[in-house]
Amino acid sequence: MKYEITFITRGSEEAAAAEEHVKTVLSLGANQKLNFTATHKWGRRALAYPIKGEHSGYYTTLEFESEGNAVNLFDHALRLNRNFIRLLITQGFDNPVALTSEYKEAAVESPEDAPRSAEESLRRESGTGATKPKLVKKTPVKKTEPVEVKDEKERQEQVAAALEDILSDDSETKEK
Repeated sequence: MKYEITFITRGSEEAAAAEEHVKTVLSLGANQKLNFTATHKWGRRALAYPIKGEHSGYYTTLEFESEGNAVNLFDHALRLNRNFIRLLITQGFDNPVALTSEYKEAAVESPEDAPRSAEESLRRESGTGATKPKLVKKTPVKKTEPVEVKDEKERQEQVAAALEDILSDDSETKEK
């Protein structure tokens, strides 16, 4: 199975030390019987935020093939080494061309063809076609002035009267 490891070594060290760390990774991988296929050295780069007191680091990506539990043992051995600020091992793709063709088939031709909402996306998937959005009739809000109430019972009666007034206004607008 194909894998990739990307790791960052301390940027405060010299480039020669970073090169030694790459050799360390390759030798640890050889001990675990990993087959390294490619090396991509990105060089020294600034970190987005300080990690373990470092503001820069040397980035390296290695591609390798492995079988069984060797990747877990390799990962464990690297995490014990304090020279690496961060590292990440991901599973690679056996056939990246097939993967990109899947994405090309799913791509939309133009931004106008893209669904504008989740509902539209579901309609397209189900084959029901696009429908016009439902228009909601807006009713004007009736403003009422606050009334000073001394008694709780009187307040409840006023609220009930105001509610009945609002409901009667709504029923009149629906009938029209």
